[in-house]
Amino acid sequence: FGYKMAFWGGVDSARTMKDDGWEYDIALERWTELIPLGSAKPTARAHHGVVLLGDSTMVIHGGLAQDKTVLSDVWALDLHTPPSPADTANDFALRLDGQDDFLV
Repeated sequence: FGYKMAFWGGVDSARTMKDDGWEYDIALERWTELIPLGSAKPTARAHHGVVLLGDSTMVIHGGLAQDKTVLSDVWALDLHTPPSPADTANDFALRLDGQDDFLV
């Protein structure tokens, strides 16, 4: 994302978990809402893993739901195609291999 940061979910000041995404452009000092195409998107969550792949793909894994349920889903969000869920294990760690852009 160049000089941008991207976020998905989290907890607001009222301690309500969110199911939205935002991008912050550091150079322009501007927030833009990230809206995935299609009707499917990750549920509200916090304490989840997020990694960016390439210029526009955000991978979101696990976390906690508002009712403290442990989530074990994986989502790949792309600004150009609808998001898709995939099942995974509950315990995880995410790291992007800087050489080949592999999620390990």
